[in-house]
Order: sequence, then C-alpha cells, then structure tokens
Amino acid sequence: MPISTGAMLAELTLASIPDKISKFRGVLLQDVGNLMSDGRYSPEYRQELMGALFAAARQSLDGIRREAEQGRDTVRAWIDEASTAPAVDPARELADITKQREAWRRAENQLRHGVNVAEIVEEAVKRRDLATLTALRIELPIFERTTSGPATIGMAAALTRLESALAELLPGDVGIAERHRLKLDRQWKEIETALQAGRDHVAALEADPAGRLRRAARLADVEQNSSGFSVVNGVLQVRGSRSGGDFTTTR
Repeated sequence: MPISTGAMLAELTLASIPDKISKFRGVLLQDVGNLMSDGRYSPEYRQELMGALFAAARQSLDGIRREAEQGRDTVRAWIDEASTAPAVDPARELADITKQREAWRRAENQLRHGVNVAEIVEEAVKRRDLATLTALRIELPIFERTTSGPATIGMAAALTRLESALAELLPGDVGIAERHRLKLDRQWKEIETALQAGRDHVAALEADPAGRLRRAARLADVEQNSSGFSVVNGVLQVRGSRSGGDFTTTR
C-alpha cells in the first residue's frame, strides 16, 4: 500500500514545523525590539502591549502544536491501516509463532548466561533473522522489567537498533508502515524539542526583554564580523552545524 496523499502531505507539514518555530522566534524577537525602541509609548502602555504580544505568541505556539498533532494523527491513522497484516494460512501462522517462541528461548538462555542484549540483536540483524527480531521486540521489554544485570546494559540502544532492523526487514505493506512509523517518531521528537525551545524563548523574552535583545545584538555582531560562524535560534555555532537553544555560545 503506497502512502496516501493525505499522509504524505501530513509528513511534509510535520517536517516544516521546526523551521516554522525558528522563524516564529526570530519574528518575536524583532517585534519585541520594535516595541522597546518605539518612543511613542509610555512605559505603562508599552508594558501593556508587550503583555498582549507574549499572549499572542503563546497562542501561536499552541496553534502550531495543534497543526502538528493533526498531522501526526493523520500519519498514524495511515500507519495503523497499512500495518494491518493480511490474513495468512492458520498453519503458517502457527509455524511463525513456534519459530518466534523457539527464538526467544534461545535468546533468553543467552541473556541469562550473561550475553549482552546488544550482541544478540546485532547477531540477529546480521542473519536477517526476522523470527528472532520479532520475538525480541515482544519479549525484551518484559525481560528488562523483571531482570537486571550486565545482559541488560544498553537495552534502550538495542531496542532502537531492533526497531530499525525490523522496519527494513519486514515485508510488504507492514514494512513500509514500520519505516514511516520510525520516521514519525523522529519527526515528533524534533517537534517537541522545537516547541519547548519556542516556549522557553517566549518566557525568556518576557522575563528580561532588554537583556535578551542585548545578547541577540552581540551575537548578530559576531556573526556579521566573524568568518565561519552563524547564529541559529540564538546559538552561535560553526557554519554548517545545527543546534538549538537560547543565546548560548558553542564551538
């Protein structure tokens, strides 16, 4: 099942959200600067306008989040539909379940004898052993909750590797759906990070607008007069790198 037009457009929307938030932050900084430097306003009226500006900024972030959630839900709905495995012969299904149970028994025995989970996952990936990988995906979270020791060190990274391998190895529509699910997970983490950075940006400007404007001006001056540096989301960084945060200096 190819990705639906709606899900494809939703993925594009999700991909655009971090840049949209970055632009929002730049516009807000400029708007605050304009208000602070406009001599027509009394301090009291300026404060009132600033309050309205920050309230509108928070509403804008809420709107961006709603847009992102709508896109996420659209992609999830398509993934759920595409990942529904077609009906299979009962005998084949039983054989697959038996293979998975046997694979887990072997893996569990290794784990209980101190073999690290990452080694077991990597070996299954090398063999392209779908039965073992499927069994590990089901059983490892349960094993981790009930067991501790050297075998479970690095479990989170091993599970991430496992999910990636399954997405590549699962056949047909189920595999396509898994790959888009992993893509959605990555996009959503980036969006959550960008949204939090946007909220922090609003709070910091509201708490100390003059100080934030001075720091932004210093960074802009460095960017303009130094080779090899740029400012992205208030962060000074080597050109070509990517970062996030508010007005900190990185090399």
